[in-house]
Amino acid sequence: AMVDVVFHTAATVSWWLSYNALKETNVIGTQEVLRFSCDNRRKSVHFVSTVAGYEANHRSRDDDWYNGDDGLDTDLL
Repeated sequence: AMVDVVFHTAATVSWWLSYNALKETNVIGTQEVLRFSCDNRRKSVHFVSTVAGYEANHRSRDDDWYNGDDGLDTDLL
């Protein structure tokens, strides 16, 4: 099967673990995804951030930084 696109969703997310504890999974893992995407036929890579997804779902109209211009459906906020 031919692969055209890679969605990279794997990561270890922790506010308590050290960089060294997270490096193999997050840094080396991402390097391997990029290496795979360049092998033979190039593939586009889309990185999905768990933390960014969490933050987007927990915005409030009362937050200082929220200006309503980000295209989000404000009924969901």
